[in-house]
Amino acid sequence: MAWPGGTGGRTPGGKLGITILIGLLLAIPLFTVWALVYDRQSQSETAQASITDGWGDEQVLSGPLLIVPYTDVIEEQIQENGVTRTVRRSVRSHLTLSPELAEVETTLDPNRRKRSIYEAIVYETAIEGQSRFVLVDDFERYDITPDQVDWDEAQLQFGIRDPRGLTGNPTVTIGGETTSLKPGRGTGGGQGFFAYIDASQILEGPLVASYSYTLRGAERMA
Repeated sequence: MAWPGGTGGRTPGGKLGITILIGLLLAIPLFTVWALVYDRQSQSETAQASITDGWGDEQVLSGPLLIVPYTDVIEEQIQENGVTRTVRRSVRSHLTLSPELAEVETTLDPNRRKRSIYEAIVYETAIEGQSRFVLVDDFERYDITPDQVDWDEAQLQFGIRDPRGLTGNPTVTIGGETTSLKPGRGTGGGQGFFAYIDASQILEGPLVASYSYTLRGAERMA
């Protein structure tokens, strides 16, 4: 006996319910596969982090940059008891100079480490370089004169992504004088290391900085 409308006893709501049920049943194996992949990926990341612990993360290098402080004098108009007067005050700022020429030599020693079924690539790299800084011809277009700059308080800054990987005793040599590099104050305000230097010789000619350091990391380096 046929039901009215020829639906075979299935109402539109019943058909929708069956469709949803079939969809849920089909989603179960998909969800199982997703959960398995997610679990394996999570275990892999945990294992790799454990393997590379103490070696540092992926490393990204930048610099060196020459940071020189200078003092600028600005004038301000202020109102005081109905009278306008001009006040001059000193403002401390910094000028950033990029090297005119940079040479870098890198020696990379990679090593594959395993734990259970997981593995990670770690490396140790020795970096030696030389950077040449010069005073730009149009220096005064920045509204700064050389006598405003405190050249003897300059900093040479290097940037690295993960300073935990820094090993040994990084040094920089300028004019035959070697200075140890200190952690902190990386390029662009990020992580890295730096050295205080006297950059006054740039007023007479190029300032050449030679540096070397050893760095550990994992997976990639740029």
